[in-house]
Amino acid sequence: MTSIRSPQAAHLPLADGHTVPVYRWVPNRPNASNFGDDLGPMVVRALLQRLGKHHLQVIDAPPRGRSKLLSVGSIIHNARKDDVVWGAGINGKLWPTHVTDNMGIVVTAVRGPLTREALKARGIACPEIYGDPGLLFPRLYAAEIEQAIEKRRSAGPTGGVVYIPNLNDERLISTDHLALTADIRIVSPGQAPCDVAAEIAVADLVLASSLHGLVLAEALGMPVRPIASLFEPAFKYLDYFLGTGRPSAVFSTSIPQALESPDLAEPVFDSRALMNAFPHDMLDIA
Repeated sequence: MTSIRSPQAAHLPLADGHTVPVYRWVPNRPNASNFGDDLGPMVVRALLQRLGKHHLQVIDAPPRGRSKLLSVGSIIHNARKDDVVWGAGINGKLWPTHVTDNMGIVVTAVRGPLTREALKARGIACPEIYGDPGLLFPRLYAAEIEQAIEKRRSAGPTGGVVYIPNLNDERLISTDHLALTADIRIVSPGQAPCDVAAEIAVADLVLASSLHGLVLAEALGMPVRPIASLFEPAFKYLDYFLGTGRPSAVFSTSIPQALESPDLAEPVFDSRALMNAFPHDMLDIA
């Protein structure tokens, strides 16, 4: 694997020869988690292992004192001086107004062209390399996902329709807003990534307002239909769809509507380009 090299690579505080700080958004609730945000450190860890960099430990980025890697998620508003962006995106409700071209931020890939245009408008160089690194997760964790699938098959009925809500939308499941029916299984975004992947893999159809529910379903080759979130702006979803060749993707507003809608077209995605953009030369001291 090769990567885009930067003249700053040897000088970034990101590289200390022992650890790699990866930013991961954590819900502000006790013992809460969101599988989509957990994908970032896992993907980075697996790629470092593939590159033979077994001496590097992936850690949660400290709040200050070191630059960090931003990979999976709508997290660029959390970028600071000398950070590295690989595959992350902009949220749409939290705009990175503080991010400027004098911060030394290095961008090797972004989620989609909307994020790229926003960064370019701030004077930050950004290559036309698109893709959410979560798309690489099933390939990097194939054995672990297969184990989770076997465990899931032994736990109860499979097939049918699953619905993966956005973390905020999950709070509305007890209401009649989505017109849930008894035969639709809810997959909580608070589950571990491999368990969510297993739930997707044993279904016949995936509905999701969770962006990474859509990403994992597509990475696993499953039919999937997006449902508009009541909390999240459309920006990050459109950014992902545009970055994977779907400018005409349409959201449903309820489960009944989604059940009558067509599946998303398959993503057009260059996994090799995204993997080659992985900034491994910036993560280790030469």
